[in-house]
Amino acid sequence: MKSFFDQKYRCCCMVFAVLLVAGCTCAPVAPEPEEVSSSVAEAPEGASPVLSIEDSERDVAAALEEALLRKQLENHVRFQKLLEDLARYRSLNVEEVQRMQTELNSKISASQGGENGSRVRLAYLLSLHPSGLGDQRALLMLETVIKNEKVSTSLRHLASVLRAQVQEKQRALQKLDALRDVDRLLLEERLPESRTPPLIAPPKRP
Repeated sequence: MKSFFDQKYRCCCMVFAVLLVAGCTCAPVAPEPEEVSSSVAEAPEGASPVLSIEDSERDVAAALEEALLRKQLENHVRFQKLLEDLARYRSLNVEEVQRMQTELNSKISASQGGENGSRVRLAYLLSLHPSGLGDQRALLMLETVIKNEKVSTSLRHLASVLRAQVQEKQRALQKLDALRDVDRLLLEERLPESRTPPLIAPPKRP
């Protein structure tokens, strides 16, 4: 009887040992709290998206700065070319001035008034006429460039300087006309033939 219980006890111990071994091999091993906390500290959540956003913002800022520098360089080159053209216009003859005016008028018409550099060039050519016939039209063109806020500061300043020169030329021409009128009046007073001779009565017959 005792051997029967001993044999049954051994069987139960063997079954328990088998179950214990199976449970150890199948049960998942939970990570220790320290290891979990250290892994979270090393790779915080959302770190990579923040870095990518910062990189993209830096790329956009660099691209905008490069575009601004390129635009400033292009404006500087165009302004230098404009100054060279204005200096060259003084040596043109009458036919060349007329041909250049026709070309500039065509550019302004084709661009629907957007050729501000051509406006300044044409205004300068018109102001070169010694009689002042093109001064009024030159002033109108220069005023259009000065009032345009989209025009570069250097071009607007140049247009202001040219406007002041044309206005000074107009005042000088007005003074010259006034002096000519005075000279003409003085000349008429000095020349006796310019006056109307008095009526002389015929002599009386004896």
